[in-house]
Amino acid sequence: MKLLKWYNTISVFSLIFLNAIYYSEIGGTESYYRKILLINGFLFLIINLKFLRKLFFIFAIPVFLVILSLLFNFRTLGGAAINSTFYTILGFLMLAMKPIIINEMLMRKLIIWGLVVSLGFSIFAVSNAGYIIEFFVGFSNFNINPNQAGIFFYTCITVTILFVHTKWRMSLIIPFYLMVLASGSRAAFICSTLLLLFSELLVEKKENIEIFRKNIFVIFKNLLSLGTVFLGFIYYLLDYFGYLFERLMKVGISTQSVKNEGRDIIWKSVFVMINDSPAVWIFGFGPASIDSMLGERSTHNSYVDAIATKGLPFLVFALIGTIILMFYHYRKRHLIVVFSIVNILIYGYTTSDLFGGIGTLWGLIIFLSLWTRSLTKNELTLSPGNHKS
Repeated sequence: MKLLKWYNTISVFSLIFLNAIYYSEIGGTESYYRKILLINGFLFLIINLKFLRKLFFIFAIPVFLVILSLLFNFRTLGGAAINSTFYTILGFLMLAMKPIIINEMLMRKLIIWGLVVSLGFSIFAVSNAGYIIEFFVGFSNFNINPNQAGIFFYTCITVTILFVHTKWRMSLIIPFYLMVLASGSRAAFICSTLLLLFSELLVEKKENIEIFRKNIFVIFKNLLSLGTVFLGFIYYLLDYFGYLFERLMKVGISTQSVKNEGRDIIWKSVFVMINDSPAVWIFGFGPASIDSMLGERSTHNSYVDAIATKGLPFLVFALIGTIILMFYHYRKRHLIVVFSIVNILIYGYTTSDLFGGIGTLWGLIIFLSLWTRSLTKNELTLSPGNHKS
């Protein structure tokens, strides 16, 4: 039993940090870290082969549809499509699992050490780069590119909120948030900011939810005050994070870049290809197909990517399943998990990381969901200062 606790804990932990290594300069696309994650993920499923019936049946539909997409397009696809199909199946099945046996103390230690090591690598990368130049052109850290850096630092902020005690929390959140700003990723900036503004309201004891409802206007006033101070702080950082704020001031949160090269151009190209073959609306072009069709460019949109690779029905049922998952956690008062899923769905508008397997953001949803449903003391909505392992 003790060995199973350790194995389950390390397996769930790996959902975050094996992806981080894969997308970093330490790993890369030729590394084996994602394959390790895939093999271990299916082993984890076999060992803990129990599912929540309602979640299993709803997530079985997108699993069936991705297999159908693979079979329908099999003649035109390569090995990457088969790999992508397995990743997608693994991701949905893990979301449907029953609570597992975990070692809560070990998980907390692993997370804290992972955060400290990640921050250490980040600081080292800053100190060994052309500091001013890096921060003005989009800081990628030890990640392969700035967008992946933004996703990773957003993930670090999320798990810091959940696992680090209050008195130490800000000593990690502040540098990780500065790294988000330095990455130049507008999506990471917006979603990280929303997370920080609302996290204190959502990481609460169960009995405080009624207080929240009764004092909504007082809370709103406090949020407004906090937001004003926060924006003032950001204003004084404009000169240090010029790349991000140049993008925000010139094009805001639109799909355009400062060079007027919009992601919407990519999306229009994708839909032109889809409309040329109506069957693609149902089956897609096949898993992991669209990037090569675009000349090895990402769609930069999880929803467009899901339709193009697996079809519109797949996306619809994947979203229905995700909504049902949110209701599952809402009933258990895991408000931070519900908010995180909503925030990540917003993030998915600018990244193709969702619905296709166990990428960093989708892996974060799986991690949060498995972790919270498996806690021994499920009367808490994950207050790090109050929860005892």
